[in-house]
Amino acid sequence: MADSAAPPPVESTNFGVESHGKILLAGITLKLSPNRILAIIGPSASGKSLFLRCINRLCELTGPLVTTGQMLVFGADVYAPGTDVMALRRRVGMVFSKPSLPVAGIFDNVAMAPRLAGIHDKGALAEIVERHLRQVGLWDALAARLGTPAAALTAEQQQRLCIARVLAADPAILLFDEPTAHLDYPSAGHIEDLIIALAKTRAVIVAAQTPQQASHVAEETAFFWDGRLVESGPTTDVLTNPRDPRTEAYITGRTA
Repeated sequence: MADSAAPPPVESTNFGVESHGKILLAGITLKLSPNRILAIIGPSASGKSLFLRCINRLCELTGPLVTTGQMLVFGADVYAPGTDVMALRRRVGMVFSKPSLPVAGIFDNVAMAPRLAGIHDKGALAEIVERHLRQVGLWDALAARLGTPAAALTAEQQQRLCIARVLAADPAILLFDEPTAHLDYPSAGHIEDLIIALAKTRAVIVAAQTPQQASHVAEETAFFWDGRLVESGPTTDVLTNPRDPRTEAYITGRTA
């Protein structure tokens, strides 16, 4: 059971982002509860993905940004001077819409984070790789070919492998940016079920591809529009009884 006195895994207060004088995010106040899934929904370019990347400061990889307000991870301001950004990114793992396979082999993808952390013992690495491949449901299928190229796997297997690679860094928070965007049915549903299972032991935020995905995976949902948070609350309330007409229009398909 989560400690009620502990700070939330993620909490933004009046958070905003500007780039070259353009406001990309503005006034976002949002909180993620422990061991819960928060879905962020909204049209293309509404700020969903950018907000996720701001949590672990991946947003900075695309160029200089100016942030306002606060973004807290377990009570610590991630934009405070002296923040260890690499440690932050290990603690807040991220899975992207398109599978990202930075190295060729299946084993080496999962072993990458432990190796960067200084683990080089073959037995220890083998145990870590097996544990996380089992966690994402890949071990039985891949145990006999761990040295083969990951690019030869199916799209669903590649996304599962990406999740295993992120899990191998032992993150406390998982961010998923439209993780089923490149998957067909039923693979998308399999990944959604895996996300639900992972949320039993860590906090999760999903930039959902559709309101239907939010209804499947998330207890709480936030609706973004033009870089702003329009409304948030229990998923059932947001999706069936939205307070704002923009939310209703998006959910019912009357906006792009």
